[in-house]
Amino acid sequence: MERMKKQIQVLLLLTVLVLSGCSCLSLSTWSLMLNQNCFYYLVGMLLLASIGAGLNYYKGQQNQYYSVFKEDSKQFLYTLLLLVNVLGLALIIIEYVLTGRATGEEFVEVFLPSFFFLFGIDLLVFLPIQKYLYGLKKILGKKQVCFISGLAILIVLRNPWSILSITFYIALGMLFLGLLVPKVIRWEVSFYSHLMRDILLVLFLLFLF
Repeated sequence: MERMKKQIQVLLLLTVLVLSGCSCLSLSTWSLMLNQNCFYYLVGMLLLASIGAGLNYYKGQQNQYYSVFKEDSKQFLYTLLLLVNVLGLALIIIEYVLTGRATGEEFVEVFLPSFFFLFGIDLLVFLPIQKYLYGLKKILGKKQVCFISGLAILIVLRNPWSILSITFYIALGMLFLGLLVPKVIRWEVSFYSHLMRDILLVLFLLFLF
């Protein structure tokens, strides 16, 4: 369990670094809008995921077992779902960087925000963000903080729409998990959110093609 968690933490940190670099350098005209179809898709995904996590929790209350991660097969599946999310996001970004556009832009507009939304959920589940921020405050002085803040502002001004739209969905995922989901089922909600998103994605592709 701890080994899986550390591997996922490394994967998420690498994704943050790569995504930050791409947002600053290559995605200058890329912005994600919260349209009606995207909103319905996110709501449907979260509703199904919440139902799955809730049923799993209450079923486990009867036998003192409510975690989906006690079995190695579930841990492997969860890691695979997270990897699919990161790889899918990477492929779309790489295609956009190389060609200046993404294949099936209407499809991307609906489904791409869910990648960032789930990425925000994963960050809050796996990364001790408060611990990182506290450590940075101890390490950095006022001059370093001012320098980093100024650099961040310049980066955002260079590419505002792309960075703000990506940050919006990541923050939305973190707020959803942090404010609405109890800590005891956050892992389960993350697991079922990934699972339902991939199932809905496959069904949509089958229907489309």
